[in-house]
Amino acid sequence: MTEGIWSMHLGDIAIDEELATQLCKETSIVKPVPAAHQFENSLETQLPFL
Repeated sequence: MTEGIWSMHLGDIAIDEELATQLCKETSIVKPVPAAHQFENSLETQLPFL
């Protein structure tokens, strides 16, 4: 995902679109696959510590 927001119980977290796009362009292992994150929820337990 290179754009949008993550909606969580603690609020919305905006995706750093510039960084995400750059990572996809500069590496071969980072690819935007929105379906991979459709039901993902483990990130919300990590974000408070980032």
